[in-house]
Amino acid sequence: MKNRDTNKWLTAEEATKLYPHVTFKGRVKIGNDVDIENDVTIRDNVTIWNDVEIRAGVDIGNDVTIRDNVTIWNDVDIAHSVKIEHGVTIRDNVKIGHNVKIGHSVYIWHSVEIGDNVTIWESVNIWENVTIGDYVTIWGRVKILDNVTIGDDVTIWHSVKIWDNVTIGNDVTIWHGVNILDNVIKFAQIRAYKYIAVPQIKKDGTQWIKMGCRFRTRKEWEDDFWNNPEIFPDDGSETSNNRLIAFKLSCLWLDEMSDFLTKN
Repeated sequence: MKNRDTNKWLTAEEATKLYPHVTFKGRVKIGNDVDIENDVTIRDNVTIWNDVEIRAGVDIGNDVTIRDNVTIWNDVDIAHSVKIEHGVTIRDNVKIGHNVKIGHSVYIWHSVEIGDNVTIWESVNIWENVTIGDYVTIWGRVKILDNVTIGDDVTIWHSVKIWDNVTIGNDVTIWHGVNILDNVIKFAQIRAYKYIAVPQIKKDGTQWIKMGCRFRTRKEWEDDFWNNPEIFPDDGSETSNNRLIAFKLSCLWLDEMSDFLTKN
């Protein structure tokens, strides 16, 4: 199918001549080297660029754009007004809502559900069985592991990592570089020094705090807080005092939240 005028809109009848095993329900632009398998439905005003692979059972809504070098696996549902940038891979049984934008080099694994009005920027990796609500923005280089649920109106900044079995509620902002451990039920973000301190409580009740690049249990921090004298010396400086304040605020939050969870 090389050397066609790929900027030309094809009617459903014209497109069906090229792909007789596909159901077209409106006009479409199709680039070169596009492979579309059986039982695919493509609706109106859809643009598919070059070197795209669409596997069986995919349903594509109106006003969808799929850029170069995209692979969409089996049984994926794509709603209306979706834009998928180049180099994206979407695995089996994914559902994508209305008005979703997916940046380049994003990898979405099996059985992910993405709500409406979601923006996912470049190089995000979303693992299996993840649910993302409406009006969510996920910035670049974020990694979301298995069985994570993200509510509505959530912003996740660059380079965040969310481990397995975590639920993020509505109206939450997760700041740049924050890591959330697996099985965490509550967490906070405390900006008191140059890094964000992230106290966290797991389902088993254990308390963790991330300060800088280090994740440790609360007890480990209490036993050896000044663990890096070259970078964070105990010298009474503003930086040193702010780091200690961040730790004390984290412990205060952990105590109050643990008490709340015990009572409720």
